[in-house]
Order: sequence, then C-alpha cells, then structure tokens
Amino acid sequence: MTRLIFSLLLTTVLIASLSLSKVLAHDHDSDSQAIDKSGKTAESVREKLKVEKEARKTALEQFKLAEKEQNSSRELTAIQDLANKLIAERQKALAQAKTKAAEVKCVGAKTDISTAIDAIITNLTKQKADIPVATTVEAVKTIIKDGIIGQNHVFVAVMPALRGMCASDSIVALIDGRLAIVITKLKAAGLDTTTFEKSLAEAKTNAQTAYNAYKAIANNPGSATFKTDLEGAKTKLKAAKASLSQAKGEAEKLRDQLKSAPTSGDSTPKTNN
Repeated sequence: MTRLIFSLLLTTVLIASLSLSKVLAHDHDSDSQAIDKSGKTAESVREKLKVEKEARKTALEQFKLAEKEQNSSRELTAIQDLANKLIAERQKALAQAKTKAAEVKCVGAKTDISTAIDAIITNLTKQKADIPVATTVEAVKTIIKDGIIGQNHVFVAVMPALRGMCASDSIVALIDGRLAIVITKLKAAGLDTTTFEKSLAEAKTNAQTAYNAYKAIANNPGSATFKTDLEGAKTKLKAAKASLSQAKGEAEKLRDQLKSAPTSGDSTPKTNN
C-alpha cells in the first residue's frame, strides 16, 4: 500500500513537471528586430550563437556600406559574404539542436528530429554552393530570401517545431510507460481509475496530434502556412497539458483514497461488555 501511495505521489510530480513546462511561441522568420513572443524566441536562440551573429551583422553592415558607395563589385562580394554568414549561423544552430536532441529524454522523437535537421542542413549546403556562381546582387538576394531564409525558417519554425516534438513525445511516453504501470497497480488495488484514464487518454490524443503537426512543420518549414500550423500544434499541446493537469487532480484523489483505506493488518479491537 505504501509503495502504491508513493507511486501516485511520483505520478503527480511527473505530470506537474510536464504540464507546467513552457509551450513555445512561434512566428515568421526575419532578421529584423523581434516584436512578438516568437521573435523573442528566435532572438534567444541567436544569442547563443554570438560569434556567428556578430559575423552576420558585420557582413550586413559591409553590404550596406557598399550599396551606399554604389560599388557594384563590392556589393556583390559583400552580399555573397552575408549569404555565407547567414548559412553559417543556421548551420551552427542546427548542429547544436542535433546534439541536444541526442541528450534529452524524448527518446521517441530523436530519429524524427535528426531526420528533419539533416534535411535542412542539406538544403543549406546546396544553397551555399549556389552563392559563388551567382553573378548579380539580385541573384544572391533571391538565394537569401527564397532559399536560406524562406525555404528553411530555421529560427522561428524549425526550432520551435523540434522543441514541440520533444515536449509532445515526452507526454506520450509518460502515459504509455510509467503511468500505465501505475494504472495497473491501482486497478489491482480495487480502485476506480475510469476518470483518471479518461484524462490521460485525452492528453495522449492531443499530444500525438501536436507531435504530428510539429513534425510536419519541421519537415517542411518553408510552407506558406507554417505560422498557422505552429499555432495549431501549440493549441493541441496546450490541450494535452490541460488534460494532464486534470489527470494530476485525479491521481491526488486516488492517493487520498489509498491513505484513508485501512491496511490489511488494521482492525478495531473489540472489548467485552
């Protein structure tokens, strides 16, 4: 009985750790100043890439200077350098994300995360090869706008999608793993777990839907609908966490029932009248 109570206590702690975790915000890719939560998320990622960020900013300043001087040869060289710096910044971010994915506990998402990252790195490698053969400033601008940024949306589509995949997978894994074992024990103890299981089933369904949506975004971050898709995935993940919170409440009720139940050795001593 004591072990079962402890299992329920652990269950509430595990659920709380997931239901209270941050749901990431999302928005469109841009190298301008962020003005909303998604932009802040993108900027926070870039802050971890200080060397690459400063190199990109310097390259942008050099291009603007060449434009001001109306030096066409310098303009082309400068914008090519800017394009390369934009790629380097994104490649570093993706490499860090891949390393982190190998370390975190969202085991089921690791392969999908790695596949998505590898595909984007391949895109960037191809786009990098296009830069030196572009003969005009406009051609390089197109590579930047439609390729490096527009096709990949690394900072505000891919990164939130990868974290969303991990968060969603963690919920599903907890429900299918440790909580399933707890439910079996509760039933064996004669407790009614109907409401508890209902909340967990809702959480799992929403988490799986969120996972699939985040995965689709990570695999196609250049989609014209990625902003809307991210909001939809975020909504499902929030719903999963809300159901987890309800399950936590049910687990606490079951724990209280166990605490108040008499143990097998308990009996009220009888007195002779």
